[in-house]
Parts: sequence; structure tokens; C-alpha cells
Amino acid sequence: MPAIEDESEKQLAGVNTPKESSNSMPQPRPISAYLIFHTILIALARLGMGAYLEIAGPSLPVMRSRIGTNYEGISQGLIARSVGYFMGAIVGGFMKDYFYRSNDLLLGVALLVAAIATIVAPWSRWIWLFGIMLHLQGWSEGILDTAGDALVLAMWGEKAPAPVHSLHLAFGIGALLAPQIAAPFLGPNIPKDSAGNDSGNATSLPAMLNSTTNVTVVYDPWIDSTIQWAWLIIGIFVFIVGVVFVALHLIGPPKGYQVKKPDQVIWKVVHPRACTKGKATWIFSSGLLVFLFMFYIIIVGGERVYSKYLFTFATEGVVPSFSNQDAAFLVSVFWLCFTAGRFTAMLTAIVCPPWIMLLVEAGFNIAVAIFLNVFSHTEPLALWVLSGALGFFLSPVFPTGVAWASKYLILTGMAMTMMYIGAATGGFIFQYLTGALFDIYGPGCMMGIILAYAILISSVIVAMQVYSACLGKAATEFTGEQPEEHPHSPSGNHPSVKYEVPQNLQETH
Repeated sequence: MPAIEDESEKQLAGVNTPKESSNSMPQPRPISAYLIFHTILIALARLGMGAYLEIAGPSLPVMRSRIGTNYEGISQGLIARSVGYFMGAIVGGFMKDYFYRSNDLLLGVALLVAAIATIVAPWSRWIWLFGIMLHLQGWSEGILDTAGDALVLAMWGEKAPAPVHSLHLAFGIGALLAPQIAAPFLGPNIPKDSAGNDSGNATSLPAMLNSTTNVTVVYDPWIDSTIQWAWLIIGIFVFIVGVVFVALHLIGPPKGYQVKKPDQVIWKVVHPRACTKGKATWIFSSGLLVFLFMFYIIIVGGERVYSKYLFTFATEGVVPSFSNQDAAFLVSVFWLCFTAGRFTAMLTAIVCPPWIMLLVEAGFNIAVAIFLNVFSHTEPLALWVLSGALGFFLSPVFPTGVAWASKYLILTGMAMTMMYIGAATGGFIFQYLTGALFDIYGPGCMMGIILAYAILISSVIVAMQVYSACLGKAATEFTGEQPEEHPHSPSGNHPSVKYEVPQNLQETH
């Protein structure tokens, strides 16, 4: 087996291995335990991220009343988070490579910032403060996604699929728990006036407004709801995980565990053909990245709309309206089925090609969206069943898209950045449009937005497959080869080390 002399090429293999070990040899026990503990810790970070991102959904009506704004105004806070995610996804990838010896510190700081923002956010009386806190959450989310995924891939190499899926499952578990954490602190439903607007506001106090025996109590979101304690619980958990990451950085890895210096030549990272190691044309490589960008705009946009606004739709957009507690449980059902869908897809992917899975998932997304538009406004049982069905069939689309892309591309920093930038863009576009449409047409219009999402994602999936199939040889599955040697060895205190190419770069992906 040929050896690679340059340490930057070891990063292309994507594995942090103990010194002088072979891919066929088992790793020393301390290093194996370190990898397992490290992966569990990253999964806990993802669980916390799922909780602090999705606590916003059940909290939206209360926060809208506390701040004294409309749906479009409160959606601007969610947009601020997506902008932060956009920036964090870009910066996180570069910081992960630049501070390659301090990845644990990077993740720890990101979690500590997210914890502080989560604790402060529900106390906001102004939309700009609420937006800033969610923006900081977005930065953390972007860094945790890009750096966390890359770190797990680097640690496990060809054994990475199961650990990577565990991160997705952990996020789903956190998102599932968030509404249940929020439910005891939501308080009663916010009363409406004849025009459908909140009849109470943050400055009102309970009072007797009628001199007769009839008594009307004005809703006060600071007294009737204590949602800030739910945010505090999640913030404390995220803070603890962040402290453990910082401690792990200070302790350092076990003896024999090596951290490889990544290739920091910018043009090699960002050039589209780097994703195919030059084996496909520039046009084909760029076209695939554009399709992936559009794909993740739509899939993440649809997911954010349903998860963030389902609580509002259930309490204000259906007849009869759900109670706050029932609506919180409905959101949990969505996330439970969302997590089950990803687990099922993980098993199905063993025997089913990604393109077939994508087409099946797209078909079921359209079917469920149609049924939601027909039945969900007046049939509570239908909303329960169909919300679970949408979560089940929506959730696998994101990871199946990654699997489909890996058939044609090596998922370099350029490819992953395009995906996460697309995800962030979809988040703020879809959430802003949803908030604006809620103010014009009311929460009942949400299912029309979901139908539009289902049609768009299905169209892009079909276009992606047709594009790749029509390119002939350029669209065949990518076969990894031993990378060519760089003309220069890395400078500084990083001497060349003999290294065997892992099996995952010699076999067909």
C-alpha cells in the first residue's frame, strides 16, 4: 500500500489515528475510549442545540405578546438566528481548520455563547434584543454543525456513518424534549379580541374592568406565563456541556493520538472541481453544487416553518383551537416522528439507493401536504396524524440528500459550506415569508406554505436526478483514488510521517 509523505494529505483521509498505526489494526484502548467519549459529548451538544433551537416554537405566542409585536416582527428574530447560522457556517469551517489543535475549545466557546443567549432571550422586552440573542444562537449552531460534523468525520474515517447518524438522532431528541420542557411554563392560551389580536400586552396588570359583577382579567405574559424558566433549564444544560468541552481541551487527548494539520491552501478548498478531485468538468461540479444549494434552501426552509409555527397554527389557526399544553404535545409528536424517520432512513439506506429514497420521500411529502390542506383546519385528529406523518417523511430528506451528493462528489469544505449556507438561506427566507403571510392571511395559511414547499422540493429532486443522469460518464459514481502528493511538505514543526491511505479512499463510495 503506497505511503503518503505529507501531513496535509493525511487530512484528506479524514482520520485522526494514533501514531504509527495501520487502518487494519485496532486502536489502543485509551484512544478508542477517547473517541467514544468525544462522540458522545458532541452528540450531547447536538441534543442541547436541538432543544435551544426548538424551544422558540412553543414560546412564539408568549414572546410576541411580551415584546408587543406582530408575526412579521417576531419572525425577524428567527431571521436574525438564520443570519447568524449563515455566518457561523462559513466562519466555523475555516476556524475548524485554522485552529485545528483547538477544536474542542472552539465547540466549547460556541456552546457557552449559546447558553448565555438562551438564558437571556426570554427576558427580552424589545425585538432588537430578542433578535441579538437568537443571532448568537445562530452563530453557535453554524459552528457546531460545520466543525462538529467535520470533527466526527475526522475522528472515525470510514467508520463515521454510525457516529454521524447519532448526531442527527441526538438533535431530534433535543427538539422532541423542548416542547415538553416548555409545556409546564406556558400558562393559559393568550385571549383574542374580536379582530383576532392579543387582548393583553406586556404592560397590562390583572384588573377588574367592569363595575358590575362581571370581572375581566387582562392577560399578562410576564405573570401568566413563566416560559423563561424552560429556557433557563436548557441554557444550563448547554452551559455544562460547553464547560466539559473546554475541560477536554485543557486536558488534551491521550498519548499517541495525533491531530493532523489540514490543507489551508484556500483555492484548493473552494474550487468546485476539488469536490471531484478533477475527475469531472467544472460545469458539472458547479451545477451539482448549485442544485445542492437550492435543495437545502427548500428542505430546511420547510422544516423550519413547520417546526417553528406548528404551535401557533394549532392554537390560532384551527377550529377548535388547541390548548397550549396540547399544542406543545403536538409539536413533540412531530419531532418524535421526525427522529423515527431519520432512524428508519438510516436502516433503509443500507439496501436502497439514495435516488430512490429521495423520490419516495418527495412523493410522500406532497401527499401529506395535500391532506394537511384538506383536513387539518377543522379535524384535530387529522392534524395529529398528519403532523407525525410529515415529520416522518420530511426528516430523511436532509441526510438522504447528503448520501446522494456523496455518490458524485467528495464532500469537501466547499461542498459542506454550500449545503449549510443553503440551509441558513432557506431558514430566513421561509420564516420571513411565513411571518408576513401570517399577518396578512392569519395562521391558517401555513399549510399552503407547506404544500408549496413539498412541490418545490420534489421539483428540485427530480431536476437533480435528471441533471446527473444526463451527464453520462461525468455523472457516474465517484471512485476515490489515492490523492496526488503535494510538491511541498508543510512548513513549521510538522515533519513528514509515513501514512497508509485508509480503506475508504480506495473503495467506491
